[in-house]
Amino acid sequence: KLGKLKKLKNFKIYNKISKINLNKKNTNYLIENEIKNSLKLLNVNQFEGIFLHNPEDLLSKKGELIYDFLIEQKNNKLIKKIGISVYTIKETQKLLDYYDFDIIQIPVNIFFQDFIESDFLKFLKSKQLKIFARSIFLQGLLLMDKKPKKFNRFKKHFNKYDNFLEFNHISRLQACIEFIKTIKEIDYYIFGFESLNQFKKILHFFLTQEKKYEWKDFQVKNSKLTNPINWKSF
Repeated sequence: KLGKLKKLKNFKIYNKISKINLNKKNTNYLIENEIKNSLKLLNVNQFEGIFLHNPEDLLSKKGELIYDFLIEQKNNKLIKKIGISVYTIKETQKLLDYYDFDIIQIPVNIFFQDFIESDFLKFLKSKQLKIFARSIFLQGLLLMDKKPKKFNRFKKHFNKYDNFLEFNHISRLQACIEFIKTIKEIDYYIFGFESLNQFKKILHFFLTQEKKYEWKDFQVKNSKLTNPINWKSF
């Protein structure tokens, strides 16, 4: 649908390469095909950047081949920047020991503050990386009035968060955005929306002057809550 508008040439478009099937011999062909098909569908000639969705792909036996192939696509002008989408500091450090990237996508939100607490963001900036923050609403969980029953085990964290919102008279959406705006190392924000009205509300809070709140106390040291990959396990 976006490609049919034929107006995307005025935008810098980033894309993600999905988890790569490492068992197939023609891995590079699959990646190239995915990039070219996406460019065709969006009716553009080049991506501003490509993120690898699964960090483990680059840490596999085929990792160097995949990385070298992405460099080739960069030289061929199909992509301008190569990036990685990560989940933890540990895997990020592993990747940076082997490869150079232009861009990186990290999860960061009121409950998940690992990258901030450790000063790891400053390290990433020293590597000249552009930092994209994703999961700023924790897959929408931090915006919900009523959570799915399986999250009842984390009730104390949500109650603490809700009490803070009520005391300060701010909405869930405003809280998530006020928090993310305090992190100066972040260059770009990734967020989803379902309507024009939602989009306008998000922009409103991004563009208004930030208020000063203390967010450290809301950090949760339980990956079963903070990493959505683990939600399927309970």
